[in-house]
Amino acid sequence: LVNQWLAEGDKNEPIKLELDKAIEVIELIEKTLELDGLYPWSWSTLKSSLEHLSKKCQNEEDRGMVWVVIKENMNLSRLKADGRLSDDPDGGSGRSARSIALDVAIDSPALILVRENGDKNSGWKDTPFWWPILVNPENMEAVVFAEVTI
Repeated sequence: LVNQWLAEGDKNEPIKLELDKAIEVIELIEKTLELDGLYPWSWSTLKSSLEHLSKKCQNEEDRGMVWVVIKENMNLSRLKADGRLSDDPDGGSGRSARSIALDVAIDSPALILVRENGDKNSGWKDTPFWWPILVNPENMEAVVFAEVTI
């Protein structure tokens, strides 16, 4: 899917997509990403948050839309120098995906998709994977969120 999106434009530029396409790629990532219980994570929370931010945005024309920022070919070490797990998949040189996402996530949210190469020498399982990051829109109403697990 990401390659199809990239074929339509410059891969260094953000892409504005329908919410359902962004959710579809998140669901595909969910099937492949192994978190090994190291991070408290809820895929349903990510999808629900993205849906809420997209459908409730203040600009009516942007409702149901999501900015997608793609950063490929990352070689982040799984562990930081102090031994803690890496928590910034957008590291590296050049203009960060985060800064691009913040530039465009004015009325609708942005989804950053980072493709980590996953090299064993960097502490990964020697397979590439996608790492999703949600960026809230600048113009959003305050919201209180709670997740209940039973």
